Amino acid sequence: MEKEETINGETPLLDPDLERFLDESSARKKLTILSGMREKLDDRMIDTMAAALDLDVKKGDIDERYRDLASCLDMLSRFETDRMR
Repeated sequence: MEKEETINGETPLLDPDLERFLDESSARKKLTILSGMREKLDDRMIDTMAAALDLDVKKGDIDERYRDLASCLDMLSRFETDRMR
């Protein structure tokens, strides 16, 4: 198990990858970050990510919740545009 980085001897409140996810504005990049977090995801993290996206991810199996969140992000990324209006 990896040792968590500490700040002033204290464990950080947010997982660094979760913090990156929350700070990112692009759905595509959020999906990439989410994919990298798959092995360490828990219900609390998924609830936090869903709330940040104003989504409702139903309670249940963690893998199913991951797929639901990833599916929503995939759909959101299809409507993103890089061009200026």
